[in-house]
Amino acid sequence: MRLRALCASFVMTLSLVAGVTDPDSTHTLRVEGSKVVSNYTFAMPHAHFTLVSGQVARVFAGKTCVGFCFEGNGSADFVSKLATEATVLTSNLADNNGPKPVDAKDGLHTGVAFQKAIFWFGGREVPAFAGADGTAMNEVFTAIRTRFLSDGLPSGLTAALSYTENGRPNPYVQANLDASIPFVYELDPYHSRFESLYLLSSKNLQDPLLKGFLNPVTISQQPIGWDLHQPVLGEYMLRSVALDLTQTAPLHGVLKVKETVQPLFYPLKSIRMNLQRDHWGHNGMGLVSHKEIIRRITDADGHALAFTQDASEVTVELPSAAPVGASKELTFEIEGDFLVPPTNGNYWQLGTTAWFPQPDLNGQMYTWDAVIRVKKPWIAFSCGDTVRRGEEGDFSVVETRSDKPIAFGVILAGEYSIQRETRDGLTVEVATYGGKAQFSKALLDMAFPIFKYYQAFLGPYPYKEFHILEKNEWGYGQAPASIMFITKEAFNQTIDFTSQVYSQGVRGRFVHEIAHQWWGCVVKMPSSQEQWITESFADACAAMALQDWPQGRGKSEYVKLVAHWKGEAEFAKDKGTIPTCNNNYNPDDSYENFRVRTGLLYNKGAWLLYCIRKEIGDDKFATFLKSYQDNFKWKFGSTKDVEGLLSFMTKKDWKPWFDKYYWGTGMPDAKE
Repeated sequence: MRLRALCASFVMTLSLVAGVTDPDSTHTLRVEGSKVVSNYTFAMPHAHFTLVSGQVARVFAGKTCVGFCFEGNGSADFVSKLATEATVLTSNLADNNGPKPVDAKDGLHTGVAFQKAIFWFGGREVPAFAGADGTAMNEVFTAIRTRFLSDGLPSGLTAALSYTENGRPNPYVQANLDASIPFVYELDPYHSRFESLYLLSSKNLQDPLLKGFLNPVTISQQPIGWDLHQPVLGEYMLRSVALDLTQTAPLHGVLKVKETVQPLFYPLKSIRMNLQRDHWGHNGMGLVSHKEIIRRITDADGHALAFTQDASEVTVELPSAAPVGASKELTFEIEGDFLVPPTNGNYWQLGTTAWFPQPDLNGQMYTWDAVIRVKKPWIAFSCGDTVRRGEEGDFSVVETRSDKPIAFGVILAGEYSIQRETRDGLTVEVATYGGKAQFSKALLDMAFPIFKYYQAFLGPYPYKEFHILEKNEWGYGQAPASIMFITKEAFNQTIDFTSQVYSQGVRGRFVHEIAHQWWGCVVKMPSSQEQWITESFADACAAMALQDWPQGRGKSEYVKLVAHWKGEAEFAKDKGTIPTCNNNYNPDDSYENFRVRTGLLYNKGAWLLYCIRKEIGDDKFATFLKSYQDNFKWKFGSTKDVEGLLSFMTKKDWKPWFDKYYWGTGMPDAKE
């Protein structure tokens, strides 16, 4: 699943908000020339559509024909030829009351019957239908558009127009198939480079505000022109981000972001970027949507640029195409009530979602310079090293910088107290709510030896500082560049039963999050299909750190951790594969969704690395990790490269092993 779909599960129907309308309305859409059709067929690489009977009308945006809408009886047949996604395709259709797939010689076929549809085309001529005149279809078109604007996926219209603007020779196609269970088909050969099928689920959305929302469930994603075993770069790379954020009211922020983008493969006149427009919070009665609105976009000369913003993307139109390899500077002026605290929280976080304009993961490799102002006594934190921290009138201000390329730029602000210490040139600071100094000291004493341990075989830590930031929540951690977000049980493990429950394994979580400074920050994942490069490798290194823990409890924790990996991997292994771990979705069992994802991504992946370690030995395994860090420092990692390095080091072909256990559902035994 693409990052935008992961980060935008629930998206409200577009409406007039602060001067921003449904983006499609800016293109003067109209429906013309209704015609009767019978047994009209057309094919895509892995999909075949039949308009059995009904009527069609072409859709225009200005003078450009961008697709057609349909009403009647239609059918679609989608075939998946990827063995690695067969399990999750079947389970997702079953769990979401979809059609049962048919296993044929050429793959798994999913059939969809639909009564209404809109087909969007970019870079391809829309068929000129030649039948008897039908009836007007304006109301049909509007009804379909309204329903599918809440699906959390890219707008078919804006994507089609972007393809047309960029002069793409291969077509973009999106089909909104309106039925009792709606589906979206997408052929996107340049941006996502997938041919995809999504089922749109509306189950288990209990809040009244979410009625009518559609959650995209990935049924299939097949790469176009590339191999899943070797991920590709995006159509452009984000090279630098310099932002200035001022919190002017409890929820309100004014954000200015200067970005440098670089086309990689072909000139770009239209640039699509992910941006989360809706930020959700609670007002005591239910969910409330807070908006993040782009006011203006300018180029390096200060000229205003045309743009379209929808719920999950912004599309920027350049005056002329940016050449391949050339740097293009864009400045975004944004504001809104997007600084949303959690329930009963005295902080807000702009986290790992697309809260500023950015490409997919395979286009994120940017330097970072952030200036943040918040009302005193609050203070803010961000990625990189601290350039300055001080006051400007009623504001506390911090500037941070990373000259090393990062992904997942984040900001956290709140009413924190800081305890810091410097040892061997590294400054670690722990930011907590008041009255927890004794726990801050314990975390400091834990952090320094872990950094020393990792640096011995993973290489130098790339920053001068590391920030451990308390979250007023339970049971998780995150670690963007130079930062660890960790929840409150790490700071007080004795206060109540809930704290005791969540504090089980907190030491392992702590060392896991520090390992992310190498696995995730230095070596990056290019896509969600390769997320094990960050999570499984971090867990494997955390286990090594626990095993060698000097205080004596580490070995027992290590044994328990390895047993946990194996047990949870056994549970999840038949539910999917590691590269499809983010796609499982059962609307009636959120705990199973969580357990399957963690069982594959964290536990099976770590178990595979444990088995490799047992086979090649501890010393060679440590050398393997160090060599991987050396070879892919400040680059994207991939499973194919993992396989290649192991084969080179051991003089053994590891491809069959990875095909069976990583790309497949097999479960290896560890060689003792």
